[in-house]
Amino acid sequence: HDASLCMIYRPGFADLEEQLAPVMFTDVDGSRHKHFFDFRLTETTGRKICISVKPEKIAKTEVYKAQIAAVKRAAIGSICHAVATITERNIAPDVLHNAKLYHAARDPEPELDAEVHSKLHLIVGPTPIGDFLEQIGVGGAGFFSMARAIRFGHVHLFTPGKIRSETLVTAVAA
Repeated sequence: HDASLCMIYRPGFADLEEQLAPVMFTDVDGSRHKHFFDFRLTETTGRKICISVKPEKIAKTEVYKAQIAAVKRAAIGSICHAVATITERNIAPDVLHNAKLYHAARDPEPELDAEVHSKLHLIVGPTPIGDFLEQIGVGGAGFFSMARAIRFGHVHLFTPGKIRSETLVTAVAA
């Protein structure tokens, strides 16, 4: 679940497929096996990446590394452009936090979004999100609107990190 949220809310996301048909591959001993990828990510460029999600303790074993190498040979060029393994160590806490926020804020609030968007020009230098929302009179009710504004590039994070009320944002250069 965490891996899929991070993929869905990453820049360049176009589509995420689950429950793909198995890929047949030949193991190092010459026997045929099936591999089921957890996801296939399609980027806006059209590039497709097949993804296996595994615990780190499995992904770092020599058996898994040999198996996924054989799977890559079978998958790349036939169903994807690249193969990746995601473990809990690949999911940055800040990225996961922000993906969960974007997901919670995924439904537009047209009136509030319009109010916040119409005032973004008032951001003159790094400004805490909470201060900006208080300044324009919407308070915490506008937090999800700001999350959407960040996600869609209407404002930028001053520095990478978890999006919170005290997070500094800057205006988009005109």
